[in-house]
Amino acid sequence: MKDVQITIDLETASLKPNAAIIQIAAVAWNANSKDLKSRPTIYDKSKNPYIFNAYCDLRSCLVKGMDFNADTIKWWTSQSEEAKAAITNSDCELEPIDKLIAHFFEWIEETKKALHAEKVYIWAQGTDMDIAVLRTVSQMVGITDTPWESCDVCDSRTYIKTMCQAFNISETDDMFKMPTNNNMGNFLMPTKHNALYDALQTSWNVFVLQNMLKETLYHTNKK
Repeated sequence: MKDVQITIDLETASLKPNAAIIQIAAVAWNANSKDLKSRPTIYDKSKNPYIFNAYCDLRSCLVKGMDFNADTIKWWTSQSEEAKAAITNSDCELEPIDKLIAHFFEWIEETKKALHAEKVYIWAQGTDMDIAVLRTVSQMVGITDTPWESCDVCDSRTYIKTMCQAFNISETDDMFKMPTNNNMGNFLMPTKHNALYDALQTSWNVFVLQNMLKETLYHTNKK
């Protein structure tokens, strides 16, 4: 059975499950690849199905009664100009929240089909934030089913911390720096506190640690 790994990340205007969503990003990747060449070469969702990156029209979140938190908004104002520009860029196509959720869930199904996968594993930084927001907001807009099973949600934050402790390495180790020659082509790497950047970085971190574990088990079994 072929599986597909999808790392998701959200930028939101609150930390509550009914938070207004600013941005949704996701990256599909191959856990069994020896490198990341299976990742897309061009950041263009119309040409490549393996990256999703979209922004929400926050007016639609307001109409739906989604949460906006003053402290979170204040935190956003303290971020870099590049990070703020990514979510205030007037050139970005903004989607109403109901269409954005439907669009994202359709992308997951299309990616699963394109990769001939039977199962989707969803990776997120914790299971109490982005996953909870997507579940809550999808119900708020009348979408009752998510395109993944609850048992197939993976907590990347816990995985990364536990594996780093097991291997006695730091989460800031150079091995977690995404390579510049990772076959991303003319892909323009986003800045930190951009959902796409975070999804790419999380995918890379999990991928690196999974390969370390595989190599350790391989050499252990050879003894």
